[in-house]
Amino acid sequence: MDDGKVGSMTLFQGLAQNAGVKIKEALGKTGETAKEVFEFSKANAEAVVESGKVAAKAAQQVTEHNVSLARKNWETGTAHVKALAAVKSPTDFLKLQADFTKAQADATVAEFSKATEFATKLFGEIVAPLQNRYAVASEQVKTRFAA
Repeated sequence: MDDGKVGSMTLFQGLAQNAGVKIKEALGKTGETAKEVFEFSKANAEAVVESGKVAAKAAQQVTEHNVSLARKNWETGTAHVKALAAVKSPTDFLKLQADFTKAQADATVAEFSKATEFATKLFGEIVAPLQNRYAVASEQVKTRFAA
């Protein structure tokens, strides 16, 4: 009867030891997975911060440009009013006004084109870090599920 108890005890000890090994392996994998998730999340947060920095820098550039443009337009408008005040005939007044209006329209179209180009480039720069993270995530998903 002792042999049965000893055999059962040895079997139980073997199962317990095997379970302990399996638990350690699972905990090790869980720790590795948690570390991977943390690193992945950290990289995502860094990408969002980088995008934010690009957007903030662009907002500063836009503000500086708009202040400069407003100053230029104020100076142009003031000079135009002075020129209108010095006009001697209605014909000269209309010609000066027509020339000014055309120049302002051309400047507006040029400014709009520059703004569109700037916004398109800026959007690409803001989205680039996020696109890079998406590419990394896609690759990780492919790698994990392909195995």
